[in-house]
Amino acid sequence: MLRSVAMAADKYRLVLTAADVVYLADSVRDVAAAVFGGGRFVGIATGRFSAGQIPAPGAGGRARDLS
Repeated sequence: MLRSVAMAADKYRLVLTAADVVYLADSVRDVAAAVFGGGRFVGIATGRFSAGQIPAPGAGGRARDLS
């Protein structure tokens, strides 16, 4: 996540921080990456994990799918 923020900042000449990012997380590992990077996340149960399995602490919300 931190690398993506840096790449976007460079490409679009923006000043971004991890706090500016909302990470769409469909796995427990994605959630861990968002938390580690200091960003917010929305858990989306589109992968192998159900909405109940994706941690809620720190989440901007949870959804069963993207529709």
